[in-house]
Amino acid sequence: MRTEHRRGDEIGGLLNAMNDTAGKLSILVSSIRNNADSLSAEAERLSTTTVQMASNSTRQSAAVSAMAATVEQMSTGIAHMATLADSSEARALASGEQCRTGSSEIRADGENRR
Repeated sequence: MRTEHRRGDEIGGLLNAMNDTAGKLSILVSSIRNNADSLSAEAERLSTTTVQMASNSTRQSAAVSAMAATVEQMSTGIAHMATLADSSEARALASGEQCRTGSSEIRADGENRR
């Protein structure tokens, strides 16, 4: 708000100073408004980024949970296979022993027949 005048006295000097102050205040208020608009736009971008990061974190957490479940299933399967391998080994050893025993008996029977 400027006050128009044509005075050259002290009152005119005060009015000029008031007009200068009003002009500087107007520029300051305009600058504050522009900065507030910029800050608001940046806050909106930050909010959008935060929402995206939260969504990505949720998806990543779900993927890690699924992977952990898969690893657990694999561990269970491997343990089961190890148990089966131990059982197969024991059966193979028993079969080998039976073969050796049978072979010895067949030899002994053959020698007895001679």
